Amino acid sequence: MQRRGGFTLIELLVVIAIIAVLVGLLVPAVQKVREAANRMSCQNNLKQLAMACHNHHDTDGKLPPGYSRDPGRQASFLVYLLPHIEQTAMYTAWNWGDPATNMTVGGPARTVVKTLVCPTVSMPTNPYDILPGLWVSALSSYGGNGGSRVLPWKDNKADGIFFETGALAKPYPGNQPVRLTDILDGTSNTWLMGERTHYDPAWDSWMIAPLQPKPGIPIQPFATTRALCPSGPLAISQITHSGYTLLNSPMIRGYTPPPPPPPGQTPTPPTPIPWGEIEPLMDARAGAFGSQHAGGVNFALADGSVRMFQPSTPVAVLTAFSTRAGGEVVGVE
Repeated sequence: MQRRGGFTLIELLVVIAIIAVLVGLLVPAVQKVREAANRMSCQNNLKQLAMACHNHHDTDGKLPPGYSRDPGRQASFLVYLLPHIEQTAMYTAWNWGDPATNMTVGGPARTVVKTLVCPTVSMPTNPYDILPGLWVSALSSYGGNGGSRVLPWKDNKADGIFFETGALAKPYPGNQPVRLTDILDGTSNTWLMGERTHYDPAWDSWMIAPLQPKPGIPIQPFATTRALCPSGPLAISQITHSGYTLLNSPMIRGYTPPPPPPPGQTPTPPTPIPWGEIEPLMDARAGAFGSQHAGGVNFALADGSVRMFQPSTPVAVLTAFSTRAGGEVVGVE
């Protein structure tokens, strides 16, 4: 009788090994293709936002304010751009006089706008609980060019594209939005906006730290600084960034609470940490552009083009691209 053909155990193991190798080669390739598609999608988002800025300029004769501080009209530049990215209904529903109400139940700030979210970025639930049970806001992966420095106020020169405007603006009351003719360094040499990340555990660790004196404004989770609808005195720092620090710069210092005491022993109060040591680090972190793309960080320039900058780009170059009339000579490797 003729023996039936079939695989031996060794042959089967060889086939399985070959399949495993092929899968191991295929997965990175698929991931690479997916990231390339995400990168293009992100760049397209920035392109649409840049065109929206130009459309706003064509209509109003100026770019939108970074954050308007006129009584009865307070909102970030992203809100001003909503009609130009097919979000007219959201724009019409906006409460300009009381920004926080936009985050309450049924408020327009809860609407997630696909154009404002990079597909590569990791983020918390979107929309995000800014104040659990009361305020909820969609997040944005893109922030405006706030100039050479956003915080602290004493160092804010409003020398970028987006800053506070209006009668109550800081640090310059009465400041007016930028016109394209104000960009003396050239629109191809000046950022309009760029990417930003949504997570920083080191930042969040300071929420429970024994800071002395306590900050005048309590530290909030890092994700809340990426909201579409920032409000309060530091709103401009939550919607704009600067060329002050390297791209993808994290919070360089975190807080580690003391270990719990042995059973039966009274815990020792943690050692107070001077707020003056931490505040400058948070100011710098809040201003950093960044992304999760492997190749760098995408930016839209004032001429409407989109370009990726390498994380190793020197701070001097970043600062040059962040100012609109600094007179610097710029160059990117």
